[in-house]
Amino acid sequence: RGASPGEIKKAYLKAALKWHPDKNNDPEAQARFLEISDAFRQLSRESGSGGSRGRRRPGFAGASQQEAEEAVKEAMRMFAQSLGLDDFLQNGTINWEQVGGRIGDMVSTAAGNAVDALASTLKARYLDSNGAVSWKTVFGDAAIAGA
Repeated sequence: RGASPGEIKKAYLKAALKWHPDKNNDPEAQARFLEISDAFRQLSRESGSGGSRGRRRPGFAGASQQEAEEAVKEAMRMFAQSLGLDDFLQNGTINWEQVGGRIGDMVSTAAGNAVDALASTLKARYLDSNGAVSWKTVFGDAAIAGA
């Protein structure tokens, strides 16, 4: 009680990552994940629109198999959405191979951008307006560096 929406989301993500059924082989992982997701849903509604306190979702004791499966799919959708992984959710599960591929692409792009930025910085520092090497600057920097 009294936690900010950001604190609630941070705590949810930490617990959901720990108990996510795709990542945790504990027999109770799915049930814990559903409980965590339901609590997050309720707390989010309370802190946002004042929503429905105390309402239980399917997937708990007494629910049918179909209700439990729907609860798992909803929990997975909410988890994926909270991490910005909506595009990687298929049939109620996150396609971790696609997530890994997207992260690899982002890292490659970032590395390429860093190399380009470094090259631009070095050119601006060590080339004069005609594109010739400014040896005065090169030797000055080398002397400062102790080379």
